[in-house]
Amino acid sequence: MGINPILVVLALAGIGAAFRRPELKPARFIAIAFVFVLAVQLSANGRAYYVAGGYPALFAIGGVVAVRLPVGLLRTAVALALVLSLAGAPFAYPVLPPHLLLRYWSALHGMPAPDRPPPGYPLLRPLVSDEFGWRELVRQVGDVYRGLPPEDLGNVAILAWSISEAAAIDFYGPAEGLPAAISGHNQFYFWGPRGATGKLLIVINGDPRSWRPICGDLAVAAVVDTPYVSGNESQLPIVICRDFRLGDLSTEWYRFKNIH
Repeated sequence: MGINPILVVLALAGIGAAFRRPELKPARFIAIAFVFVLAVQLSANGRAYYVAGGYPALFAIGGVVAVRLPVGLLRTAVALALVLSLAGAPFAYPVLPPHLLLRYWSALHGMPAPDRPPPGYPLLRPLVSDEFGWRELVRQVGDVYRGLPPEDLGNVAILAWSISEAAAIDFYGPAEGLPAAISGHNQFYFWGPRGATGKLLIVINGDPRSWRPICGDLAVAAVVDTPYVSGNESQLPIVICRDFRLGDLSTEWYRFKNIH
């Protein structure tokens, strides 16, 4: 559904044609690579868009087969593909405001009734919900940062628990005067603590119960909650941790490794 059912047929035709048509033998490696990567992602419970980069090449190969089909059939297929693409456009592009998108999704029976979602279920599907709340998060962090005593600003680091939060700080943070974020999640871990010592940390999405024993002083500075965000980004605490008790971050950074 993510790439349009009609285009799925075109991609499958491309895979088959790469093996059946001698003139397409030079492109066979594309089909082999795609099938291999798809199998790996399916077995590893990967996300659908991880293989999206391979589709255009398969469409091109499948087009060699498609141009030989009757013109009427091609026109019908193109028309159906356009209709399905237009129907799916609200889930890929910001063409509807959230409240109308909820109604649209509900009308397609794509999610539970929006007024009674199960506990923890995002109001919008995750890849759409993940588009919301980042500016609000950065503004709140900016308020916390600017609320610190001036002598603390040279020592503070912003530690985010996920790459999404860290990326939001790095992208929107300069306008708020914020330093670059650090995080132990995925590739951010390999960039290290960026000189942070742990003397003063603003921790995004830090559980106060987990952080209190390892901080000399801990305060919940804010709780970020914006509509339509994913469940794991709602009621997001921002805590201030002073005097990280486990040592200097440069030597204790391994404790923050959180690769999913």
